[in-house]
Amino acid sequence: MKKIIALNGSGRKNGNSASILKAFLEGIQSTGEDFSIEYVDIFDLDYKGCHGCQGCNLKSRKEIGCVQQDGAMELLRRMRAADGLVYS
Repeated sequence: MKKIIALNGSGRKNGNSASILKAFLEGIQSTGEDFSIEYVDIFDLDYKGCHGCQGCNLKSRKEIGCVQQDGAMELLRRMRAADGLVYS
């Protein structure tokens, strides 16, 4: 099973970007291949934003490293494990 993460970056959950993304996802599901799809509205994340502290540059390049442990960090981990990413 291939894991796909679909990210809606629009501030409107049911706007044009979301409609296009959902239509795309329906299209790939209709191919008959086995997909696990996680749909994420970016504006639902508990995201604090970058503070410019450079803490991420102090860690190993193999890690996703931010000193802030917020919703974005967990999403980045899931994105790294996914087989595909779709942005809208």
